Amino acid sequence: MKVFRKKKREIIIDGHAFSWIVNETATHAKVRCYSLKSTYIEVIFNWGIATWAINFYQPSVVSTMIQYAIKLGWKYQLKNQIIVVPANESEQWAKDAGIIIDCN
Repeated sequence: MKVFRKKKREIIIDGHAFSWIVNETATHAKVRCYSLKSTYIEVIFNWGIATWAINFYQPSVVSTMIQYAIKLGWKYQLKNQIIVVPANESEQWAKDAGIIIDCN
């Protein structure tokens, strides 16, 4: 059951505007953060303990995700710079980013 409709939200980090969209389906939650129209990071979470521990609509969570992607080398100022974190890696990625402490 979707709690929210897909809605574009905006945030400014270090003077650069980013936007993000959360898409919740029956099987997963997908967070996509854009810096340009063709430049984004996408993190896909399967429904489970991790998704209940993360509020994808909170700006501080999205800011942490974006800053972690930049730390890993995401070139958000360039076109066609895409990072996709699949569902099987997203929980560890979120732990490494500091979004969630422990899922158990």
